[in-house]
Amino acid sequence: PLIERTATIRMAVGYFALGFLIVFGAFYTWNSFRGPMPSVINEIPMAILYSTGRIVLALAISFAWILPLVYFTWNRPRLRNWLTTVAQLGASLPATALFPLIVLVGVRKLGGGMDMATLILLTFGIQWYVLFNAIGGVATIPSDLIDATRSFGLSKFETFKRLVFPSIRPALVTGAITAW
Repeated sequence: PLIERTATIRMAVGYFALGFLIVFGAFYTWNSFRGPMPSVINEIPMAILYSTGRIVLALAISFAWILPLVYFTWNRPRLRNWLTTVAQLGASLPATALFPLIVLVGVRKLGGGMDMATLILLTFGIQWYVLFNAIGGVATIPSDLIDATRSFGLSKFETFKRLVFPSIRPALVTGAITAW
C-alpha cells in the first residue's frame, strides 16, 4: 500500500508538472506573438517559394544532362562501370569545397550574381544522387526484357522510351527525393 501510494503521488506530481509546463509554454508562446511582428516576416513566404524554385531548377538541370547520358550508356556495361567510378570520384568532393570557384565563375564569368552561384552549387550537389540512382536503375533491367525488346526490332529511342525509362523511373524518383 505505501509503495503504491508513493507511485501514485509521484505520477500525480509528474502530471501536474507536465500540465504546468504546457500551460506556461502556451502562455509564453501566445504572449510572444501578441506584439508587433518584425517587417521581415512578410518576406518569408516569397523567400520559401524562391528557394523551392531554385531547387526545382537545379533538379531539372540535373535531369537534363543525366537522362541523355543514361540513354547513351544503358546497354554499354563497361562504359556504365567507368561512369560509376567517375561519378564516385566527383561525389566524393563536397559541393561546398568548390564554393569559392563557383562564386568566381557564377558571379564574374556568367554574370548571374549570387543567384547563379547558388544554382550551380545546388546542381553540383544534387546531380550525384540522381546519377547514382539512374545508373543503379539501369543496371537492374533484366537481360530477358532487353532481349525481348530487341526481338521486336524497336529502334534505340523506342527501346529507351518503352523499356529503359519506365524501368528507371522509380530510381529517378528516389534520386530526386534524396537530392531534394
